[in-house]
Amino acid sequence: MLAVTVTRSPSFFRSILDWDESLYFLMAEQWRAGHLPYTVIWDNKPVGIYAIFAAFQVLFGDRIAAMRIAAVAAISVTAYVVRRIALIITQDRGAGMFAGVAYIICSLSNDGLAANTEPFMAAFTAAAVLVALLDGPAVRIAVLAGLLAGCAFMVKYVAIFEDPAILTLILLRHRRAQAPVLTLAVLAGAAVPLGLTAWLYWQAGKLPLWWDASIVSNFRRAQKTITQSALAAAAQLEMLRWGSLFAGGLVVLGAAVPILKRLARLGRDEQNHLFLALWLLGGCCGVVAAKSFFDHYFLQLLPVLCVAAAWVMHRLPRPRPVWLGALFALAVLALPALAAGTAWRDALGPVLSFSDGWPKLHADVPAQIAADIRPALAASPGAAIYVFDDQPIIYSLTHEAPPTRFAFPSILTTSFLANVAGVDAVAEVARILASRPLFIIRRPQPPIGTNPLNPAVYAEMNSALAMNYRLWRNYPGSEVYRLNK
Repeated sequence: MLAVTVTRSPSFFRSILDWDESLYFLMAEQWRAGHLPYTVIWDNKPVGIYAIFAAFQVLFGDRIAAMRIAAVAAISVTAYVVRRIALIITQDRGAGMFAGVAYIICSLSNDGLAANTEPFMAAFTAAAVLVALLDGPAVRIAVLAGLLAGCAFMVKYVAIFEDPAILTLILLRHRRAQAPVLTLAVLAGAAVPLGLTAWLYWQAGKLPLWWDASIVSNFRRAQKTITQSALAAAAQLEMLRWGSLFAGGLVVLGAAVPILKRLARLGRDEQNHLFLALWLLGGCCGVVAAKSFFDHYFLQLLPVLCVAAAWVMHRLPRPRPVWLGALFALAVLALPALAAGTAWRDALGPVLSFSDGWPKLHADVPAQIAADIRPALAASPGAAIYVFDDQPIIYSLTHEAPPTRFAFPSILTTSFLANVAGVDAVAEVARILASRPLFIIRRPQPPIGTNPLNPAVYAEMNSALAMNYRLWRNYPGSEVYRLNK
């Protein structure tokens, strides 16, 4: 935990590292205020991530530090569990320690500094794998592993692609006659988090809302097609960041092929090896399933990639000289370390520079905007703000409720996400503007993303600003407009 805290320290300077974490933070705040997720703010994620954020807000308050501490806890737990998994699979303490250290270093890149869903999902999935690898009563192991896998599923649904590997591992390690019972035990454990969620919304009379927002909308989102250019760009970027890890994964997959020819008589080492290959394939399916290839999607693969690299390390010539192990670690972690350094630079760049050889802190722009507009909001009871295409964390920093369920800007500014959410974006923006929010925060230039912007929405906003608002203040990358008196 100390190592994770130190290596993730650049994130503590920032109120925003990724758009998604701001939405989860807002959802958690509203849940603590008595509003179930999806009722006053829309999103399509499972409720698990909001529950985690809410728990850390209870412990550490409504401050950004709460989600940074949550991320530190998730990465720390996963690094420890990954070390244990590698140790069990390889029976090699050096390889186990390498896997844990590799996870800490590699988790800094691919948007890993942000409190995205993937690190929390990975913590539960890795814990389920560790339980499945332990010796003990088979049914108890199956139920607990299923429960942990179910928690991962309720943090992000793509965790389901790794579950067949976990079930296979449990079945391989126990008597074939127990297979039906163990399968039911895993499914029963996995069903608990989902069942509790459905019961919660049924009790509140909001079951149809939960079903549409959290389940059906994801099928609408899955209709997006994979473009060759997006796939090629993601592959190129990942090779530059984690190429050495993926090479280790390919070695594991290649070495697993002969095992498939003798499934009926596998030893413990062969069972573990086959599981590792299935786990890696399942994780790859989870990454591809979203069809968007955002950087943080690849964090789902990190636990199994680190264990795979440890497996390769274990197979170096034995007895393994210290210098050979160090050389292997250096070769595997060189690219991830460079990527981690880039992530550090990007995180500190907006808030830290050097003048005359001395570090100088700059204002966090969303935090500065919030601090500047709070006095005017306090002097105008009932006034509201609207974050049009800027950072939604500003709502939390000003303690203002969003004027729309669709607080995540790209839901209204892009046609694709508006269709996923099932909202008429132009009509919703017109409704918000008709309420005459005191401040509107937007970017000087529309943000560039993977989904095309909706020009009609921007035309509606530009017209309203020209008629009823004046530019109040400029910030780096942001503009704040104030309602004319």
